[in-house]
Amino acid sequence: MFSALAAPIVGKSGKTAYGLPWSISIPDGVPHAFELQNGFVGQQTSIAFQLMRHGKLSGNDKIFQQGLEMAKFWFSDEQLVEYGLPRSWWIQNEKIDGYNNKYIGDFWTYPSFTRCFTDGMEGLLDCVRLAEAYNLPQTEEWSSIINKFGEFLLNAETAGDGSFYRAYQKDGLYLRDVNAIGPWPDEQKKVQASSKTNTLIPVRLLIRLYEWSGDKRYLDRAIQAGEYGYNEFYKTLGTFIGGTPDNANVVDKEAGVFAMYAFTALYQATGDKKWLEAAEYAAIFAFSFTYCYDFAIQGDDVANIFRDGGISGYSFITAGAGGTDNFNAFIYYELFKLSVLTGDKFYVNAAKILERNTKRPMDLDGTKGYAHKALLLEATTLYKMTFSSVSSWLPWCGVATSQPMVNFYQTFGAYNISDVENMSSQALLDHINAVGAGGKEYQIKQ
Repeated sequence: MFSALAAPIVGKSGKTAYGLPWSISIPDGVPHAFELQNGFVGQQTSIAFQLMRHGKLSGNDKIFQQGLEMAKFWFSDEQLVEYGLPRSWWIQNEKIDGYNNKYIGDFWTYPSFTRCFTDGMEGLLDCVRLAEAYNLPQTEEWSSIINKFGEFLLNAETAGDGSFYRAYQKDGLYLRDVNAIGPWPDEQKKVQASSKTNTLIPVRLLIRLYEWSGDKRYLDRAIQAGEYGYNEFYKTLGTFIGGTPDNANVVDKEAGVFAMYAFTALYQATGDKKWLEAAEYAAIFAFSFTYCYDFAIQGDDVANIFRDGGISGYSFITAGAGGTDNFNAFIYYELFKLSVLTGDKFYVNAAKILERNTKRPMDLDGTKGYAHKALLLEATTLYKMTFSSVSSWLPWCGVATSQPMVNFYQTFGAYNISDVENMSSQALLDHINAVGAGGKEYQIKQ
């Protein structure tokens, strides 16, 4: 599906981008808009890596070239090359900022949220690691850009307490000007750039950069941020907040997911069991948003695929609201990892629910009539036992289901939990330690 959707996109300015459409309608698969976001809901750089990887693995040069073109588009971002901070959002048509400045067929002034650049640069780091493994001609150029970003991350403004702010400017200072996001007061209120609730989000990326480069400054910075998050969110608040840019600082699942990523990576990097304790807390927090029981959803809406049940695996987006999605599909690899690191079978059972049940909303058997088998509904309301949905797929939905499979294969040489359950605990641990947080040398697996 990624390959079927990836293509050049000509902006209204005449400039050409390359990537997947912003959203696809379900069931007909018609694109709603041609906008590109490197991380968060757009996940363009992660898709670029997956296309490159699959193209090389399968010997399909067309698919590899599609991924390469996507990666090259983001690596050529002038702001990233000059300042180290990637811009987040490319538009085909027109956007207006809070000063009535128009941006046409180009990047616009959408803030560089910590969540967006973390997702985006994790994808580009994977592209670099793959380029190194296959000796691609882009390796040196791309590596220098990753290093430039690394320096930005190390020097980004902080309050001196190890924290990170929620959104940054290209000069490394946190965003003071909410007008940059546009003329909409309800969106401006969500920026909250001086908030520190996103501190844990870049921790795993910092540790991956440490593994990739050997530069201990990344590990030191990750520990500083980890200490802040450990004390403020785990020990003091007991909750995780503000994981997404399109909500303000609310208690949400994705903040818990990134806390789990952070604490697990810190444990693997340091061996300090306090991080493992915190990782377990964050994992339970994140998984607790998941429907683990099933019931039928009423309604005659043609998009309602849950008339006979099938909602288990979907998860609430935020606390105190009714929207659900498939985001927890992302975390089955991390939960399985925790089961190996702790010896607790709860995590492998949770991982199996998310590995299997999050595939049910897809059209893998062709009975739903979707244009692509891997389409699935994004934001959907189910808790009232009646159905409502945006009835569309965004690129993150595809990455949520594919990324953990890729990580699983790159770690264990198999895509399914059932394929590795006969491995000894020590063998599983050896595989996990060899991969680390995902920044070590990329292994070409056949």
